[in-house]
Amino acid sequence: MQAELRVFRVEEGLGNACALVLPDGTLGIIDWGTARDEPLQQLLALAQRAARPRVRFVAATHPHADHTLGLAPLLSRLLDASVAVDRLVYPTAVGGLAEDHLRRVRFVAADRKVPMSSISVATLPQSLPAPVLALGVDPEDPACGWIVRVLAPIDTDLAAQETRDQRATRLPGNPTSLVVQFAFTRNELREQRGCAILPGDATAATLNGARRRAQEFPELNLANDALVIPHHGSHHNWVPWFADALLGVAIVSAPSGRDKHPSPAVLREVLQVCGTGEHSRLLCTSYAGACHRAYGAESGAPGRLEPCFGDISVALSPQSGARLIAHDERGPSRRSFGLCGR
Repeated sequence: MQAELRVFRVEEGLGNACALVLPDGTLGIIDWGTARDEPLQQLLALAQRAARPRVRFVAATHPHADHTLGLAPLLSRLLDASVAVDRLVYPTAVGGLAEDHLRRVRFVAADRKVPMSSISVATLPQSLPAPVLALGVDPEDPACGWIVRVLAPIDTDLAAQETRDQRATRLPGNPTSLVVQFAFTRNELREQRGCAILPGDATAATLNGARRRAQEFPELNLANDALVIPHHGSHHNWVPWFADALLGVAIVSAPSGRDKHPSPAVLREVLQVCGTGEHSRLLCTSYAGACHRAYGAESGAPGRLEPCFGDISVALSPQSGARLIAHDERGPSRRSFGLCGR
């Protein structure tokens, strides 16, 4: 049994676009902050590999444009291609701002009769650990299955934060961001491998809330083999316990050449866990501004606006964790001109 995590390179704004190819061949989509046709075509191809093309969920972690820009055309194209979409989920109600792409995709969902709902762990009974977006079992081993859950936000002040943002005529922001977990489920929880965490732009407070929830419910084990670094590598969104929880690859979804995303401080923290050199387990979609500042003057260094590993695909397995299976062919050679290679 195997799943696949795909993180697409996005250059509009900061940008985030991810897909989970679930063990049964169906898809889960987390954010779609790109309007480019190329990643959309790749996504359609992934969906149509299955005998019955199906997207279990389309989830917007929060309403910011760099996570929602392409959601409305994405949903329309999936449905036009006869791909079933089970539901659209998001963390908060949608305000009336003109640039609100999440509001637009809700209109598409309503017109096309796709179920939709907001999610907050705070609204759940205490007996339930986390909302479930999708789940399944291994047909060859019923004791082993898989699940996609929302771990946060659990802050009881979430609604107040949303109200403050809307009164200020701004979109509800990073404190409301969903933290999504994919995990294989086994009877032996201590041996759980192949888990992935996709936290959108979750703040430290939101992430620490997810950790508290996991401490209450051991099945929400946060040890992971694939972590998409929150908020494109911003130092405001890094939490120290990531260093203990990260067992496999760390992926930075960020545009090329930005000065603050990813932060050099976060890159250094991640490299302490993932190592440096050609076998580093840190993967960036694009060439970081921090790397360009450090090594851009050297002969052969890529330009500020070039990709690094580009579109990244990682295979997830309950036996062997995470394995890099696809990336831009120039990525490994660019480590020589980046912080991860030194």
